[in-house]
Amino acid sequence: MNKTEIKEEQAIYMDLYEKLKSMKFSGMAEELRLQLENPNSDLESFQDRFEKLVTAEWNLRYNKKFERYLKKAKLKIPGATFDEKLYDTDRQLDIPTIEKLNTCIWIDEGRNLVVTGMTGTGKTYYVNALAVAALKQFKEVRYYSASKLLLELSAHEQV
Repeated sequence: MNKTEIKEEQAIYMDLYEKLKSMKFSGMAEELRLQLENPNSDLESFQDRFEKLVTAEWNLRYNKKFERYLKKAKLKIPGATFDEKLYDTDRQLDIPTIEKLNTCIWIDEGRNLVVTGMTGTGKTYYVNALAVAALKQFKEVRYYSASKLLLELSAHEQV
């Protein structure tokens, strides 16, 4: 390719980049920019490059939506996850039940969940981890401590 052809190709990609941005495909636009900066990206197949563009856009939109849901949920521990802390044998938790609850099928079934236990056993962490699992499936979640829930319920009862 000569310099004129390279400039024309860059202009085409910049035009495409601007179109993607104007259509609010920011993830695709950013991935396109990264591909253009990578001198080896032309060694990848069209399918691989296109998959990266679509995946980048999907990930961006998923993460933005998840963050909106997470903020609305007002979790006490928004970073709670089902990690090794929950599977500690000293906690004597029923692991199959934890795994089943983590799938959030109980929410789809219209069931409620009440978690009880002694102070300091990790109830708040566990409930927040369940909430994050539900949020990842874009189920609406709102965190309340028992005392705040009772206060809010009694306030609505008086109205």
